[in-house]
Amino acid sequence: MELLFTAAVFYARQSLPNNDFKLKFMSERLEQFNSFPKENKTAPVKSENRFKGFTAGNELMVDTIIAKKEKKWWMPDFINKSGKENVIRKIQEMTEKKKNILIDYERKKSPDEARLIDLANKITNEIIKNYSNNNFNILADDIHIIKLDKKGPLRKKTNFFQDNYNNKLEQCIIIGDINEDEKAKRLCFFVTLCHEIFHAKSYATVGVIPGSGSLILRQIGVFFENHDERYFESMNEALTEKLTELAMDYLYEHSGDEEIANLFGNLIQESKSKREDGNFLSGRIPFVFKNDAIVFDKDHKNDPVSQRLRRPHYVLPGPEHAGSIKYTAYIFERFILDKLIEKICGKTGKDEIEVNKIFLGAYFDGKIGRLKKIIDESFGVGTFEKIGPAYSDLRSNDDIFSIKAKRIESVISKL
Repeated sequence: MELLFTAAVFYARQSLPNNDFKLKFMSERLEQFNSFPKENKTAPVKSENRFKGFTAGNELMVDTIIAKKEKKWWMPDFINKSGKENVIRKIQEMTEKKKNILIDYERKKSPDEARLIDLANKITNEIIKNYSNNNFNILADDIHIIKLDKKGPLRKKTNFFQDNYNNKLEQCIIIGDINEDEKAKRLCFFVTLCHEIFHAKSYATVGVIPGSGSLILRQIGVFFENHDERYFESMNEALTEKLTELAMDYLYEHSGDEEIANLFGNLIQESKSKREDGNFLSGRIPFVFKNDAIVFDKDHKNDPVSQRLRRPHYVLPGPEHAGSIKYTAYIFERFILDKLIEKICGKTGKDEIEVNKIFLGAYFDGKIGRLKKIIDESFGVGTFEKIGPAYSDLRSNDDIFSIKAKRIESVISKL
């Protein structure tokens, strides 16, 4: 058997110099997650043996070495020195290759956009420290704003059909430009930026495929692959949006700060007043309900989770924006997440803050065992394994989204 070693890679470079390596090793090595047969196919694993490694104190399939210096990475767990250096070298090569491609498609960031990047780093780090010590800064050089007329050509070039995303292996955040007035554009940019920065700062592991030597992401936040099956991919997006909502809450709460006021003017105050106006929001139904997949409360008038999701990230005031409302993204995924947390609180007696901390802690530290523990203790052994695949890959095909949505909804509603 060839050994698959994994690496947990922090997305961005650390801006504060620190020349000392700080090493932290896991106490247990989960060998069953690190072995592959020579023919590059995953060995069959009996269902009952798949999750034996998931106990309260264990990580998923990675031994972690944390190194801090001028560039901050989750360094690979390595067989030998050359193996570790090879992974880092490949990531650096992929990063430079992507940057060379993007030169022809991106535009220069404005001074205000650079300030927004600094602000987003500050706010995301303030939020992260409530759940993890893994806060760091994303450099402006790793964030690429794609010109309006270049978004389509870039999609064709990369065969990737999203305007906003991050790629941990290529160490970049891509954000498509938009056609809005300057201050409104800043608010739109800030929301997207926070979402992608949280992704970038989340936990990740990188595996080396035997034979080809190619790198592959094995875990991102709480989304992971285990023996050719994907788990909690959609939950990962829901957690990212929950964090983005916290970032927007911070922005509104500190709207009087000089830096925020200078960047957004009175737009934040105007948006805040609409965002919290029950009469304004009551006539608007969040688009999560248009697919008729919700079964918890069809008219959603008495459901606290549904009511909470009415609150948008922002409302752009004035006729020039036609009262444009930006609801939380992945709103159905958020609905399922908040329903799951609500049910866990009901079963365990824990408060929502405590349960959120477990979920968001796993998002940043990769401790999947903690999720398994609280889910299985709440609903019975095997529930974690049942929910994981159903709560993944919901949007891979729009034509069957409703089918997949009803599947996970049925699983959660019966807990």
